[in-house]
Amino acid sequence: LVLVFGNQKVSEPPTYESWGSSARGVGTTMFLMSLAALWFGASNAVREIVGEWAIYQRERMVNLRIPAYVASKFTVLGGLSVVQCGVLLLITSFGCRLQAPFLLLFFLLLLTSLVGVAIGLLLSALARSSEVAIGLLPIALLAMVIMSGAMHPIHSMHWTMKGPCLGNPARWAFESMVVVEASRRPAFNPPPPPTGTAGVSNEPSDPKDMAEEFFPSKNHRWPLVISILAMMAIFGLTGAIIVGVLRSRDIFSPSR
Repeated sequence: LVLVFGNQKVSEPPTYESWGSSARGVGTTMFLMSLAALWFGASNAVREIVGEWAIYQRERMVNLRIPAYVASKFTVLGGLSVVQCGVLLLITSFGCRLQAPFLLLFFLLLLTSLVGVAIGLLLSALARSSEVAIGLLPIALLAMVIMSGAMHPIHSMHWTMKGPCLGNPARWAFESMVVVEASRRPAFNPPPPPTGTAGVSNEPSDPKDMAEEFFPSKNHRWPLVISILAMMAIFGLTGAIIVGVLRSRDIFSPSR
């Protein structure tokens, strides 16, 4: 990320060319950071449950509590996510000259990684072997990447896809990070067209920030607190589903 996007600079005042190049660079950097955090958590967790299924069943026979078991996984894997996200942000924050508050970006990355842990544990709870769990992970992440808004803006998608995008953690992670970063960088004020241009208003255009290409400021952008609450809700819901899946497998397990 640093080698590719570390030289993104903004001229003062920015020209259309320099602003557009920086906007794309900032957006792509934020997207890849959020995707990396999601991948950290999911790849760490995807083999946890299925890989120790025999041990889990034995412990369940001596009254292991499912919520406690799941919470222990989140605790250990969450600690690993803290280290991974911290290293990622330390390198990219300085190397890519990020302007957003360090602690806020770290919180967003860590929350994204914890959602990834939940997704990985869910796939691990559903799978019958480690190979199946590992095979499911790229499929799940690919769908999240496509619906994140980085490859194609959500407001330009077909209306049938806008609903599923609301449940996509990659979308909320990307939107929150790119909007926070864009708010700390200079906006671009497009100059008015030449006087007398037919059919074109000569009023100055509204300032555009670097998130405008992905999430236009008018009617297509959620407040930061909504993005955070959405990721927390996805995390909580996924955790509840994991507990439900494990309970259902207990019911239908021959050893129970």
